[in-house]
Amino acid sequence: MSNVTNKLSERSVASLPATWVSLANYRQYTAFGTTTADAVTITLLQATDASGTGSKTLVAAVAPTLVGSSSAMASDLDAANDFAFVSATVTGTGAVGVGVRTDGRFSE
Repeated sequence: MSNVTNKLSERSVASLPATWVSLANYRQYTAFGTTTADAVTITLLQATDASGTGSKTLVAAVAPTLVGSSSAMASDLDAANDFAFVSATVTGTGAVGVGVRTDGRFSE
């Protein structure tokens, strides 16, 4: 079970995009979102640093239900232009979201 724990990120926030996180030691980032009344839109963003410099859309997903998720692999980032940080926005009526880095590149 320790391998499972090692691969789950400690970084999550109740309201996105409060935090930009590095994917330097992770393979994947997933954002989960929910709304109270309509479809949820989750947009994954990429940036060149932890302050969100140069942020641009990585992928956008619309779930026609009250709950949805969107994922991106570290290899999807624009590494040629030094994009290494991710965050997400979750929109819809009463929207809340959480972002999780998973599949650590270096585990025991």
